[in-house]
This record gives sequence, C-alpha cells and structure tokens, in this order.
Amino acid sequence: TYEASASGMTASSLALSVLGWSQISIPVSSVFPFGVPGCTLVATPNLVKFAPIASGHATVAIPIPPVAPLIGVHVVHQVVAFHLDALGAPFEAAASNGLDLGLGYR
Repeated sequence: TYEASASGMTASSLALSVLGWSQISIPVSSVFPFGVPGCTLVATPNLVKFAPIASGHATVAIPIPPVAPLIGVHVVHQVVAFHLDALGAPFEAAASNGLDLGLGYR
C-alpha cells in the first residue's frame, strides 16, 4: 500500500489524489479559472481518488498489489486541493508538488 499526505488544507477544502502513468505539465489555471498561478498539474488523471482531510492534512492510501509485472513501473502522484467558500463553491484550486514513484518490492 502506498500512503501519502499533503498539508496546508483548510477545514473547507476538498482534496483529490491523482495518480498517473505519465508526467504532464499543465498550469492549474488553464484547467480551472480559479487556479492558483504558478501551480502545475504533473500527473495524468488515470486514478483520481477523494483524499479525506483531517487537521489540515489530506491523506490517501492506494493498495498496490505485490506482483512482478509492476516492478520497475513508474507512476506520478499529486494532490489537487479545492478551497471552498461558505456556500461550498470552489474559489481556489492548487496542486501539490508531484512525486515520481518507482514501484518494487521492499
């Protein structure tokens, strides 16, 4: 199981974990008009999963089966956060740094 945590969330944030097979480079503001300038989406959205937030941290656990064909496979992971206003509408979208992960056995 791969586990990750991203900090800097507020109580009124919604976070998505994005796991991709490839690395990309797309400004968040070109996808969402309320995207934070300077933030970049770096993971293709092959697996998008809700990341619960507690105490300002978004956490995610993704099961990865211990099978030989996955050894040496690279995936890219990133958390995208949407900060919500009092009515629950997003007013800001930001992205964490991306991680390039090589899969294998311990």
